[in-house]
Amino acid sequence: MGVVELEEMLERNHAESAAVKKYIRKERKKELLDKQKEIRRILRDEMHSRLEESYGEAMKGYEDSPVHLPFLRYKNRAMVTSYANIARMVPPLGGSRLGELWEFPWLTTCLGDLRRAVEQGEALGMVGGPCLFGQDEVLIHVRLSDGSGEWFDLSCNKRCSTDSSEGELSLEDYMRQNLAMVEGMEIQNRKTGVTRQEYISLLYLFEAAWLLKARVVVPLPDLSYMKNLSGSLGGLDAKRREPIMERFRQECYKITDLFLECIEGLKKAYPGLLVTVLHERDRELCSLFCQKREPYIRNSSYMRKLTSREGRMDAVIDYITMLALPHYLYGVNHVIQLDSLDETDSGRKCQKIHGDAFCLHSLLYPEFLSRDKKHTIYNARFEDKEYMTLQDGI
Repeated sequence: MGVVELEEMLERNHAESAAVKKYIRKERKKELLDKQKEIRRILRDEMHSRLEESYGEAMKGYEDSPVHLPFLRYKNRAMVTSYANIARMVPPLGGSRLGELWEFPWLTTCLGDLRRAVEQGEALGMVGGPCLFGQDEVLIHVRLSDGSGEWFDLSCNKRCSTDSSEGELSLEDYMRQNLAMVEGMEIQNRKTGVTRQEYISLLYLFEAAWLLKARVVVPLPDLSYMKNLSGSLGGLDAKRREPIMERFRQECYKITDLFLECIEGLKKAYPGLLVTVLHERDRELCSLFCQKREPYIRNSSYMRKLTSREGRMDAVIDYITMLALPHYLYGVNHVIQLDSLDETDSGRKCQKIHGDAFCLHSLLYPEFLSRDKKHTIYNARFEDKEYMTLQDGI
């Protein structure tokens, strides 16, 4: 074979090799696309299967109801429905004297189970009520030795600033960064009354409990708020920590007293209703609360998922397990959480911690807007909040 022939053969083989490689790439691409289509088909079928399963679960207890919205769910726990539907499912609630309840959507959980419990005359417990205070009501100023300092909102433990360029900063992180320089702290309590949102959180609870002949527990979470602040102060020494904690304790008591006065007024409007109020000054009840929940906390693998902030763990545990108080105190197996939809997560977490020890039913209503018509009352600026008196209520 001459050189020319050899060169022609090599050139032909090279061209064939390039064509083969191109063919292989094309086939591999086609195979990959086919596999992707198959994967998408499998995922689609699985999604449809899960949706059907979810639909079936959502429909439990609603099969004979003419009104249902099983396709609207919130945080994978509560289903959106109307008060008219709730009243059809649980007829005693249809006797409510509060016309506004019929005007907005509700989120419900385990409504079918609640219907059966009512029909069978099971003992019921109810739990709900206000947070201790909302945004922009109780502030803390941390003063450093170099003359600088920051204000923080104790409803969320975040820096009080409308300047987004400053970035979000928590009290806990600020204390960690400046612990040695903290010279003092001042607390400003601007809360002078009960807001409409806080009032109706008690009114709706009492109304439903009255209709269902249920026992009521109102947890006023001053204990949880105090633990939250204590955790945020981190490694602050006792000399600097104790005065600020004592000041905060006294301000919490003032706010708790506002709610206790409101509760006393509602008890007169609903005579005979069994009402228990948990707050930090009732040491005996707080001790019983911690004793009763201890086995559930000890045996729950879910606890470590509650928060990544170690200093806040005790406060979070308090807040979530308070929903189980009717079960702890009265031994009821059916507890109704009647609260705003903001508490959806706390209900879900409480049920996870307690497993099947009892059934936590939820009746959750929307948050109301403040007078700025943009923010909920809880999240409104102080100047946009409106405080009620007992005369404004009942």
